[in-house]
Amino acid sequence: QIVGGQVGEVGEHAAPLDGGRMFADLAHLASDDLRGRFSLSEDLDRAARYLAAQLEAAGIGPVGADYLHPFPYATGIEPGAEAMLRVGRNGRGASAAPVARDRFVPRPEGAAGRAEGPVVFVGYGIASTPKDGGPPAYDDLAGVDLEGKIALVFLHAPRTPSLPSLFEALEEISADFDAAAPALREKGDRAGLAALHRRSRERIAGIVVPYVGEDALPDGFADPPEDPTTDLDMMAILGPVMRAWRARGGPEFDRGAMALSAKLERLAERGAVGAIVVEGPRSLVTPKAREADALPDPGELRPPKTPAPIPAVQIGWKEADRLFRIRGRKPSTVQARIDQKLAPASRPLPYRAEIVSAFAPRTRDLSNVLAFVPGREHPEEIVVVGAHYDHIGTTEEGMCRPVERDDGSKDTICNGADDNASGTAMVLELARSYARARPARSVVFAFFAGEELGLHGSKALADHPPKAPPFDGGEVVAMINLDMVGRLHAAGLAIGGVGTSPAWMPLLDRIGNGGMKILYERAVASRSDQANFYRHRIPVLFFFTGVHRDYHRATDEADRIARDDMARIGDLVAKVLWAVADGLPVPYAPPKTPDEGLVPGLPGSNPKTVEKRVRSDGTVYGSG
Repeated sequence: QIVGGQVGEVGEHAAPLDGGRMFADLAHLASDDLRGRFSLSEDLDRAARYLAAQLEAAGIGPVGADYLHPFPYATGIEPGAEAMLRVGRNGRGASAAPVARDRFVPRPEGAAGRAEGPVVFVGYGIASTPKDGGPPAYDDLAGVDLEGKIALVFLHAPRTPSLPSLFEALEEISADFDAAAPALREKGDRAGLAALHRRSRERIAGIVVPYVGEDALPDGFADPPEDPTTDLDMMAILGPVMRAWRARGGPEFDRGAMALSAKLERLAERGAVGAIVVEGPRSLVTPKAREADALPDPGELRPPKTPAPIPAVQIGWKEADRLFRIRGRKPSTVQARIDQKLAPASRPLPYRAEIVSAFAPRTRDLSNVLAFVPGREHPEEIVVVGAHYDHIGTTEEGMCRPVERDDGSKDTICNGADDNASGTAMVLELARSYARARPARSVVFAFFAGEELGLHGSKALADHPPKAPPFDGGEVVAMINLDMVGRLHAAGLAIGGVGTSPAWMPLLDRIGNGGMKILYERAVASRSDQANFYRHRIPVLFFFTGVHRDYHRATDEADRIARDDMARIGDLVAKVLWAVADGLPVPYAPPKTPDEGLVPGLPGSNPKTVEKRVRSDGTVYGSG
């Protein structure tokens, strides 16, 4: 039975949501006082205490003895004074001058320790995903003798950009558009706005063409929209890019295999004793990034739970070009040839190297906030409804880029009203609505920390739940995630993960669309907290209103939230949650096609995984 919004006589049903109270929570969480709730700041601790106080006041009990559940987070490393790298020609390694200390950094994905040996170039150190059970189409280590050797290896994979470099470039294009568009709109200069759209799209094409090919983008990719007064819709623009990426042909590389930790493990299995790591210029998407050739900040290099058993250090690509030649060619030139021909170029080199990787990990605790309502019939069956409550902080403490205000001053606080004070406030209001409810199953209201640093809070809960009711002896049967649910716009609401259980679409069809345009997506986006539960074969849903021009910017303020629309989304979520909480069977369903399951794209980015689209009047207007 789907009730949602009605209070039963014996308090078995959840109460209606209070939209005004929900928005008041959002406004507080997104206020300048909380300074963007950066994951590693005291401001996030204050936000956690606020959530705990609100839950306690509502009469929703904690999971265990306290609402706050700390989990360890590795913030980075501190390189040791004894860290060292020497490179010399064969036979003269002992007399070779060491590489300057500021030109290399230990990588914690490998073990601390010392290694010495001949150098072997192994390209990207990666193999493509085999098809139909056959051998990989591309394998940098095929036929390579690595026993007792030091591997010289590139980060990433052929024709694959560094994602941080790519996102930084796209954010810069979006910021430049947003800076130039208001003046043109004020003048009514449609031609100027169309030209601005075209220049922005041409810049995006210039970034992605080296990775997808000259002819991969559709004709008219750079054409401005019919209405040039609209914002730069980055998600709509990137849709054809993602399709071009999937259709580009050639070997395919698993994202997990690109991780440095996976490469080092593979090198160690083949007998390598150490590795010198390089981020080649082909992986950096802009001339500015290539010229900077920046090494990673050690304070941001987080050790994995189990590092590979060999030491590794990273040098810049310019330093690699200075130190090595591969058949007379610089490593940067060889990287370009590998990307062009999609053929490995691995070979032994006439060099010896000595590595000392020395570092100490830095850690600190972050806290999830957890509360729950026990189930009346099956308390051991758990429904988790969650949202991350951290954001990116300020320019001074965090990852916020300042935005110039109309008066010329700088706004240095990324308030994160939509991302994700909206989802946090909605989960908090859902929790209040269960103060007198008695669902059949236990409902856990989870507020995740560390999402902006890599989904760490949800991973901590999914992988290592507290040894307390309802988790002690219980099992999570479904997870509902709310991330950016405050800015319903023309594209409508997206509900991802509908393919993870055969129960989802019949339930959603019965509930209806609440007068909203909705896209129903079968796949599971890997970029938000539901992903960590789905990895445990738990059915999930992901409610999301899309990325916008204020995403991760100081302009994501509470006054830009669509309050009425957010209330409608809250009502829809409440109905879904009550149906599952009150016992609706939600069996897990594996992916039906290779395009489904866990995917890097956001809902709607792949037409093959769209279940259907409905208009606000409820009529279906497309699938796929």
